[in-house]
Amino acid sequence: MLDSSSLSQLKQLKKDIHDSTPRMCGEVKGTSKRFGFVISEDDGQQYLLPQDQMERVLPGDTIQFVLEKSKKENTKDDDKPIARIEKHLGSSFTQFIGNIKEKNNQLYVIPDHSQLNRWIFIPPKSRKGLKDGDLVSAKVTQHPFKAKGRVQAEVVAMIGQPDDPFIEHRYAVVKQGIDEKIWEPYEVEAVRQTAERTLEEEVVKKIDLRAELFVTIDGANTQDLDDALSVKKTDNGWQLMVAIADVATFVELGSPLDRIAAKQASTIYLPGQKISMLPEVLASEICSLKPNSDRLAMICTLSINNDGKITDTSYQNAVIHSKGKLSYDNVAQHLDGGDSTYSDEINALLTELNSLASTRNQWRNTNAVMTEDFSDFRFSLDDKGKITAIDRADRNSAQKLVEECMLACNQATAEFLATKQNNALFLSHKGFKPDQLPGVCKLLDAQEIAYDKENLNTLDEYLKIQRNIEVGNFELPLRDILRKKLTRSEWTTDCNAHFGLGFQCYTTFTSPIRKYSDLLNHRMIKSIIGNQPPATPDADTLAHVNTATMAVREAQKDCELSLKCQYLQDFKGKPLEGEISLINHRMISVYLKDFDVHGQIEVRSLEGNYTFKQDSLQLLSEGQNYALKQPISVTVTNIDLANRHIKLKVSD
Repeated sequence: MLDSSSLSQLKQLKKDIHDSTPRMCGEVKGTSKRFGFVISEDDGQQYLLPQDQMERVLPGDTIQFVLEKSKKENTKDDDKPIARIEKHLGSSFTQFIGNIKEKNNQLYVIPDHSQLNRWIFIPPKSRKGLKDGDLVSAKVTQHPFKAKGRVQAEVVAMIGQPDDPFIEHRYAVVKQGIDEKIWEPYEVEAVRQTAERTLEEEVVKKIDLRAELFVTIDGANTQDLDDALSVKKTDNGWQLMVAIADVATFVELGSPLDRIAAKQASTIYLPGQKISMLPEVLASEICSLKPNSDRLAMICTLSINNDGKITDTSYQNAVIHSKGKLSYDNVAQHLDGGDSTYSDEINALLTELNSLASTRNQWRNTNAVMTEDFSDFRFSLDDKGKITAIDRADRNSAQKLVEECMLACNQATAEFLATKQNNALFLSHKGFKPDQLPGVCKLLDAQEIAYDKENLNTLDEYLKIQRNIEVGNFELPLRDILRKKLTRSEWTTDCNAHFGLGFQCYTTFTSPIRKYSDLLNHRMIKSIIGNQPPATPDADTLAHVNTATMAVREAQKDCELSLKCQYLQDFKGKPLEGEISLINHRMISVYLKDFDVHGQIEVRSLEGNYTFKQDSLQLLSEGQNYALKQPISVTVTNIDLANRHIKLKVSD
């Protein structure tokens, strides 16, 4: 038995060992399995959190941890340290959505979260009215760290049942934390009266451009008309006028309407449904550039030379009177040589707009980056909001005409803002991901494409590489491979290049009815041309716009994917045609072009041994190779409706 002196020495030794052991802090990253990882703030490395440790935390938690040698032996990872949690520093995982599961007379919530694979217990006092299958929003009431791994939650809102009409739409919106504003009739009437009074007062204050030939070109059923076009041929090229709905006059900064619009940040387009950023009385009526009606607009006037280069840009606050609501299909019919139902004056306008758009397209092909053409998809839905048919439609000449005009307007607006003030709102696409640069160099070297390594992540160098690819004869789809290695675009207040479009700076300005970012840019331009201090977005506004925009994008994607997974159930076992859209060492992602959806092939399901080439995004073996853009015939083998995952195999 140890005496007091020995015990004291042993205690001191343990303390010395404890004090000398390095401690690190990091964020917990869950997986679809029972283990997880912690990303260290100290060295940026990822360390394994085995199941017994992962049960004590939730995704996004910040922890203090130490590294230990793995207790497992004779494994390929036995030399890698694992993390042991010492302190729980904070949790961001407080609210989530999922479905109720009953088992052994107990109720649980199964979270809909890619990083959390555990059922969360609902105590008896919180079960009132709940039943198996309910889709709910819940909050954590007992964190597992202080409860020996036992986590509890309570339901804060009912979303619905799986068979409710349009439940996928509601579920996707709630999942992203989007709080849809339901406008009461008295609120709508108040907005209408105020807006009509504002319109009457402001019309006489604006520059009168009602005699100009403006028309809108959009979908036949579109009512929220953001933009109208007018063009005149000049000796040196064209004068293009783009009229943008003057939402800023009706939605003042800091007003209740503004706070509601800012919170959602964008109109949400779901199959068969639209959740407007603004009340419809503004979006589809008083702000909309409807035909044969006086409407307030900001006019962006572009001087464009015969080569397609923008040589001058100016802005005016005006009132216009659109002479026609034209549809894409009817305009395309005229442009493609078919019969036209429009007047000679409008036909001449469309012909001139098409000539300008063609020239701008040639300019972009020479001086910028041409994006891959894409198709539109239209969904037929039943009365429960389920897809009954998916129709693919290639974009027509009218849609491409409007796109060129909007790109020109947005590019010019970005350059205008960049020259007028230090900070504005720009859509930046900054270049290659830092960790991808070595692979980019390896790829270019292998293809013998000349490049300046020191300036590889500049737009000028990127454009030179694009030109070299264009004139070369390469087996690999190099443009697509390089595009996969770029960072994501994001909103910034400093002017950066947009690599995806090949512009030195870019923003969006043409959709203030639908996008809060565009409304912010309108306010800044109004301030500049009115010689007032510009309302530059602060850091909090910028962060919110990025976060809210991503939430809307994810809600739209999640809803569509859920519906498409259900629709594809009838196609299981049938051969489908696709194109490889992404490759890594574990899976091949295939784009099913008739359904506008991606499915995955597990590499381990392929016959033979494959080597993954990170630089060229290829899977290579002796008998078969796989690369981006490669056509491939596949068969749907399984559809996981809960996780919205489509599993494929290569067709025999």
